[in-house]
Amino acid sequence: MSTKRQKRTFVVRGFNADNEYFPQPTGMIEDKTSFKEVTVDTQAQAVSLMLLDADLKTLAAPDDEHFNCAATDAQAAVTVLDLKIELGTADKEEVREMKTDLREVLKRWAEKSRVKNRRGFRANAIRTPVFEYDYYRDVTTMRTQVILGNAIVYNNGPRHGTAVVGAPTPTMIDNDVKLLSTELTKRLGHFVYNVEARA
Repeated sequence: MSTKRQKRTFVVRGFNADNEYFPQPTGMIEDKTSFKEVTVDTQAQAVSLMLLDADLKTLAAPDDEHFNCAATDAQAAVTVLDLKIELGTADKEEVREMKTDLREVLKRWAEKSRVKNRRGFRANAIRTPVFEYDYYRDVTTMRTQVILGNAIVYNNGPRHGTAVVGAPTPTMIDNDVKLLSTELTKRLGHFVYNVEARA
């Protein structure tokens, strides 16, 4: 098995939910005028940025002043997932051609929850993925860590927006990961061998 070593960082992404007005969570977070993307070295720095940065915290932890928040029981502000995506090839050229699509699908999935009753934008951070090539099995495994804000912002208007605040249930996480697998399969077809996540 071969693994390429590189410096692994977290890219934190979000926007100021208080200052952006949108009727529903359409488009990409880059469309927002207050969009912010910051690279940090550690998981702790990523979480701190999501919860303390003047702009990002409005998406990661919306308050009742700006949003009608439907709170769940759990109080955790983020969910950390260790993702493993297996591709049905160990050919480095084939994998190289897929990397842009892999990263794009992962970004779009992380920035927006599409799970029933939890649809909307969320703050997120994605660690630089590592690729492991298993030539015996003819499989490449991409491993990364994703930090998802547990606040989901559906919309915002001049007076109030709508948000769900609180940790997702294990079933919601499973459904979220299934949606990621579906999107990867749409983009990469038969190359997507397996998608797993561990919270």
